[in-house]
Amino acid sequence: MDKYIEQYIHIRDRLMEQLQPMMEVYATGMWDPLMRFMIVKDLQSVVDKQLSYEFPDFPISYMPKIKIKVDESIHFIEAGVQAFLNKTKGLMFLGNVDHGGATYDLYCRESWDPHFSHVFYARYGHEEESYDKGSKEPAAEYMMGIQTPLSIAYSFAIDEGYIS
Repeated sequence: MDKYIEQYIHIRDRLMEQLQPMMEVYATGMWDPLMRFMIVKDLQSVVDKQLSYEFPDFPISYMPKIKIKVDESIHFIEAGVQAFLNKTKGLMFLGNVDHGGATYDLYCRESWDPHFSHVFYARYGHEEESYDKGSKEPAAEYMMGIQTPLSIAYSFAIDEGYIS
């Protein structure tokens, strides 16, 4: 087993313990759009600094990422924590989802193919080969209403504004 996986699981579990109190402190009453933007933007930085202070020997680029989603219509804040170690550089963490009894971390990156703007990834394990990826299929599945981890990643990318 990769030496980083055990450490990653420990760090992720520690973050999950700390995240709820952080959300209660930082995100209380954040329904002002400007304030929400600033808090959501800076919370990952605060988390990274805190974790790098607690775990100085662990590479910062491998630290678990968080994704905060705010639904103002029902005053709901959700924070997702990256479940699996991701060593692939250049991926934007979109969130995670439970689908078919399995947890998936969802990512996207810009594509080098001029026919497709983005490539989507659904990671389902810590191992380097434990992921599915696609560009054309997720968009087609999304348009047809088929729920797969990659089509959900496509949906998240639309919600985040990566795709118009």
